[in-house]
Amino acid sequence: MKKTLSFLLLASVIFIGCASSAPKPKKLEGGSKLTLNNSLLEEKYRFVPKDSKLSNMDWIYQIELTKNKEGLLTNEQIVKTFLLAHNAKRIILIGEKNIIQEYEEYFKKNGVEAEMILQPISIIKGDKNTINMLFFHAKDGEINE
Repeated sequence: MKKTLSFLLLASVIFIGCASSAPKPKKLEGGSKLTLNNSLLEEKYRFVPKDSKLSNMDWIYQIELTKNKEGLLTNEQIVKTFLLAHNAKRIILIGEKNIIQEYEEYFKKNGVEAEMILQPISIIKGDKNTINMLFFHAKDGEINE
């Protein structure tokens, strides 16, 4: 009898435990899954901070960029390109005239203050949407021609 009673008790506990559904998760206010410090969103910056390592040395860097249907830069290129552009004193853009003008406008609209020199070329073979960007920085501010 004890075994039967224990078995019935165990069966009823399992049945009751499995029959009820899991409780619904509580929703956060506003339906957001994350909370943000609103002051971060409200703060408007009017400058781009300079990288202290890049500011204290002479350097030259070259990047090849290709305009495609997604835009002028791929996601992988954005951080590196803007880090260099915002820390450069001079940028030379080499490529088809209309494409390098588009890149120049894009960088100026996004706060790049470096002197930009456009070097248009006619591309006979290859991708006309590809340009070369050369970035220059001198710690003393003097970039020789």
